[in-house]
Amino acid sequence: MRSGRLLLLIPVLLTAACGDLSHLRENAPPIPRLLNAKDSRTVAHAWRKANFGSEMQGFTVESDDPHPPLTNLIEAYQLRTGLPKQPDGVGIPVLIDTAPDPGVSIQIAPHSHLLTLQPATLVAQQLSAGRLQLDLHDPRGSATLNGRPLAHADGLIFDYIAKEQRDGFLNLRGLFAPGDYANRRGFYLSTPYDRDKIPVVFIHGLASSPLAFRNLVIHLQRDPEIWRRYQFWFYLYPTGSPWLATAAEFRNDLAELIHAVDDNHNDRR
Repeated sequence: MRSGRLLLLIPVLLTAACGDLSHLRENAPPIPRLLNAKDSRTVAHAWRKANFGSEMQGFTVESDDPHPPLTNLIEAYQLRTGLPKQPDGVGIPVLIDTAPDPGVSIQIAPHSHLLTLQPATLVAQQLSAGRLQLDLHDPRGSATLNGRPLAHADGLIFDYIAKEQRDGFLNLRGLFAPGDYANRRGFYLSTPYDRDKIPVVFIHGLASSPLAFRNLVIHLQRDPEIWRRYQFWFYLYPTGSPWLATAAEFRNDLAELIHAVDDNHNDRR
């Protein structure tokens, strides 16, 4: 991936209706062209149906920057229909799931895991009658492609989490039945650990969860300087537990996290 490797540990589905790509072949351009959003979504679904291989519906799929093997993909309209119009934006916003790299996708604590639900921008080009180029880019940090902004859907990760949570009273359960909530406790990293970035830890309050930081994180990750220098960690805990116990668990979980991502204790951050 051109702007940084994107990893996902949480399965996602692309459920948009699968369209036929024959019209692309019939109207093949004399020179390469960017596909519009509608055709890009059709191509994305067809690519998923083909298990993200190099052949689909008679087209050869190419990429300028090979990415880790994809295992799933969902486009933004499946999570939120009210996306802002981006007439100058390139590509379509998606979430992706890739095969984890050994040594990167690690269990960092008994009650937590890497939150590698990552946004991406899928840029689809038709090179000729039978050739498509599909590239994935990280849209965070106000990223651009050839001087044009990448299409993005801010907060898409939080939209997915909120949709999949299914339990609208989960935060209250953490307050009134902390024992039922304990198995979710721990640190969740919004990106794979980067030893060159400074960690920023978000800790929510009473009857809450990391979803409370949605709008703040959206603004932070759109700032290129902040995105270049910092990585975001979220701590989730049942807020009904005694605060002394919670503080002790936080210290233990943080120590386990540091040991997992920096077992030699030589990272300068």
